[in-house]
Amino acid sequence: MRSGDAIVGLPVMDLATGNQVGVVKKLVFNRSQDRLLGIVIDEGGWFRDARVIPFEAVRQLGENAVILTDAGAILAVEEQSRLKTFIAENSSIKGMRVITESGKEIGVVDEIMFDPAAGTVEAFRISGGLLQDLVEGKGVLPVPPGITAGPDTIIIPDAALVTLAHGVAGEQT
Repeated sequence: MRSGDAIVGLPVMDLATGNQVGVVKKLVFNRSQDRLLGIVIDEGGWFRDARVIPFEAVRQLGENAVILTDAGAILAVEEQSRLKTFIAENSSIKGMRVITESGKEIGVVDEIMFDPAAGTVEAFRISGGLLQDLVEGKGVLPVPPGITAGPDTIIIPDAALVTLAHGVAGEQT
């Protein structure tokens, strides 16, 4: 598993030329399918579109760089309608509230852990707030089947609480 935070800031390299073609600015996830859809390397501005790489064009999410098979896969968001929708909706999982079906607040998604080969979201690192994080450590919640992802809240089955593992108290995870 890789942390989404570990990918942001990495250089993006073109395998064909050896040139750096950008830097990872953010990851775009499909919340309903728990999948990485693409990588934003330029968030755009007044007179230019954001530039994005579809996940399928990524050869490797390496430890120190993201490797593309072909820099031609980098597209303006306007050319990539599937990703445009998710970027416009700001489809970030990080920062979403997590509650159970019975209404118990678990915390906030602090980090996303995913399989770098498949692009599937495998787990969420959950922050229960500063005090709880210091006392119990942040929790790691494997993505359970049957979650519901709304615009700002993830609802998990009550039974998923047994899979929530907390880190060491005071640990910076």
